[in-house]
Amino acid sequence: MTQNKSNKTKPAIPRRVRMAIHIALVIGAIAGGWFIFEKNYARYLWVRNWGVVEEGRFYRSALPETRLIRKTMVDNSITRIINLQGWDPDNPKQVAQKQLLAELGIKEIRFPMKGNGTPRKGNPDDSQTPKGQRRRAEVYANAIEAMVTELADGQVVWIQCGAGTHRTGGTIACFRMLVQQWPADKAYAELQSHGWTPRKHRALTDWINSHMLLIAEGLVARGVIDSVPDPLPHLGPVRDGEPPLITNAPPANPS
Repeated sequence: MTQNKSNKTKPAIPRRVRMAIHIALVIGAIAGGWFIFEKNYARYLWVRNWGVVEEGRFYRSALPETRLIRKTMVDNSITRIINLQGWDPDNPKQVAQKQLLAELGIKEIRFPMKGNGTPRKGNPDDSQTPKGQRRRAEVYANAIEAMVTELADGQVVWIQCGAGTHRTGGTIACFRMLVQQWPADKAYAELQSHGWTPRKHRALTDWINSHMLLIAEGLVARGVIDSVPDPLPHLGPVRDGEPPLITNAPPANPS
């Protein structure tokens, strides 16, 4: 004897749920498209990580694409470049910018740093010796001194690095805290607003905080600031296991 089984239909998805799913898919598609555009194409339309340090006087960014260099310099009346990258003759953007600066008679000052924003100076093997620690701190002190000197001279300054995040971000954070006397939490927020994240890039803030006294002493020795701040600023939250403050390096020797 055969028994007929009734066909069971799946319950219909409520209209509101379907609408929410559609909206979520549209938002996801837009967000994904914007991420792809921002990562791969936006830098050809505008300067990546552009920021105003002081309106009309001081700007920051990544090294721009070749087609944007002249326009950015002219539009913002740039008269001085501070570059935190090492010179690379195989980098077409660096070559194009150097040629344009020569054409316009604009000076470029370089303070080469590693991509993570920590200085490269001298023999890597001595980075943990007091002398090596002092030399690396002086890279930051020299860059900040150049900012202050060029601004005081009436120059319109543009500071750059590869991405405008770590090298530029760390140097500007120290300038904000030690020269402009910004609260450390405000400088930390600005650092994050230009793409730095504590989860991936903690080496930068660890280095700055452990070398803060040496950087401040270097600025005092150069006449950039009157005295070492007391208490010293600390960039970002204090955390367990971070490197200690370096206090045993020999006296500063400005170069």
